[in-house]
Amino acid sequence: MRKNLSLALLTVLLTFSVANSLKAQSTIEIEGVAKPAVRIDFNANDKNVKDALEDYFEKMGHKWRSKRGLYSTTKTSLPQLSPNKMDLFFSIHSTGRGVNELTTLFMGIKPSVDMFIGDTIPADMFGKMNEFVKTLPAVVAEYVKQKEINKLTKKAANDEADRKKAERKATKQTNEAAESKKKLEEAKKQK
Repeated sequence: MRKNLSLALLTVLLTFSVANSLKAQSTIEIEGVAKPAVRIDFNANDKNVKDALEDYFEKMGHKWRSKRGLYSTTKTSLPQLSPNKMDLFFSIHSTGRGVNELTTLFMGIKPSVDMFIGDTIPADMFGKMNEFVKTLPAVVAEYVKQKEINKLTKKAANDEADRKKAERKATKQTNEAAESKKKLEEAKKQK
């Protein structure tokens, strides 16, 4: 009898601890109401994070919206999270500057029906959400790297255009100098 009671108590405690680990680690305020969310902190500029997420979702064909500091994409299909379409909400805050800048990203999910991911979710959803947000620093780093490559490529193209322009100008000046010298010699011969 005691073994059964101990086993039942252990089962209840384990169930309770597993349920607590699946609860949202944070909240995100959507339309004035706090909703469950996952959170991640990483070193990045908040503008780069916003731009990288916008680029990420737009490449997938989803529209990125911003309203009063809350970023969202609707009817989004992310196989990493669910085969169903969902609305994703992000809140991005930054503290510090330069190399010490720390960006905090909160992500909330709402299935395309009127229910938020929270206490009544499939057991593995918060784990999948955490795994997804853990990939975002790499997405941001890749975006920043590509942005820098594009900037350097554009600078190289501009420098090449400036070089060609300078060559044309130098050629034109050489031709003008030769023409002036020729006219000067003709003028000297006529005297």
